[in-house]
Amino acid sequence: MPPTDHRSNSPASSSNTEMSPATLKMLMSLFKEKKGNVTKRKQAQKESEKNEDETLEKTWTNYGRILGRISNPFDKSLKVVEHGLILEAYNPNDPEAVPRSNDEL
Repeated sequence: MPPTDHRSNSPASSSNTEMSPATLKMLMSLFKEKKGNVTKRKQAQKESEKNEDETLEKTWTNYGRILGRISNPFDKSLKVVEHGLILEAYNPNDPEAVPRSNDEL
């Protein structure tokens, strides 16, 4: 007895797998839309990484300028905040105030 092809008994036989032109058109439009979204997301990610690098460079430049203007950096404490630096005067009479070394900055 020759082997039988069980795929011909399945609901997705070769005669049922053909797609209508409308279905193909819909699938192609979905594929193009998805591809466009992925491309846009990758471009936006590259641009944001580029902007982050430029911002970081600018921050370090400003940081160096601020440190260069301080006559005694151990008398002042610098706080790094989200988008810049805040310069605070060190108060030796304050029990919670601790002068920062360059290693901590």
